[in-house]
Amino acid sequence: MLAINTLSQRADRNLLTIAQFEDLFFPDVVRELARRMTCSPKEAERIGRRVVFKLKKTAFANVPQERDAIQKNIYKLAEKEVLNNHQPSSVKNFGLTEDAFNQMLEELQHGNKTLFERIFLTHFQDCRKFLQHRYRASEEDAYDATMEAMLLFCKRLEAGQISYGNLRFLFTRMAGQIYLKWIKKELPKEEIGDMDLPEQVDGPDEESLNMLNKAWNKMCADCQGILKAFYYEGIALKEIALKTEKTAAAVRKQKQRCMEKLQTLFAEQNKTTYK
Repeated sequence: MLAINTLSQRADRNLLTIAQFEDLFFPDVVRELARRMTCSPKEAERIGRRVVFKLKKTAFANVPQERDAIQKNIYKLAEKEVLNNHQPSSVKNFGLTEDAFNQMLEELQHGNKTLFERIFLTHFQDCRKFLQHRYRASEEDAYDATMEAMLLFCKRLEAGQISYGNLRFLFTRMAGQIYLKWIKKELPKEEIGDMDLPEQVDGPDEESLNMLNKAWNKMCADCQGILKAFYYEGIALKEIALKTEKTAAAVRKQKQRCMEKLQTLFAEQNKTTYK
């Protein structure tokens, strides 16, 4: 009888609700969190309590789960908690400290575009990939929305409308709003739901357009032709492929290479203008 009770107790300790797990094993969790995150026991306990509290608020809080599964979930959520709340400010701000950002912002307002280039180099591709993943945007639309966000972001920086904080999030959100505004008329209303859209998105400033025009003039005729046909005349890639006697895949790759070339020339023009 004693052996049966012992087995039953062991089974109960391996199949627990969140509250039961907390009562029995929370000290073990705190020690492991402190080891994994190289923090003090006090900090580990604070993070652990917050994570357990959140788990208690879920729909499965009172459903018995395996002990190992609960532990793994707590460790995973705790790591995410640390990443979101204790991430160095510089990581959220294009690798810049607040002092460095303020210095580059002051230089930007006097014509030096180094901050613009820093954003372009550190976050442009991440933002483009986010739009493709989050909104299922095409590679071309994600690129264009990110480029427009870049120009708008720079304009607002120069106007003193953006301050140090979580600049990466702000930039990405701006690009997402621009993309959603583009597709607003194309998608059924229920598909865009309550997504936040800006009331108005400003166009690029005249100075940036002048630099873009200079970069455009350095492009070869083939690149100018395909980009003009696709972006300005609205001709589908399949139609361009038929006219040029190429496959649609080849035309798509060519267009991407041309956009990357324009991007490079624009950055070079910007650097030359503000030496």
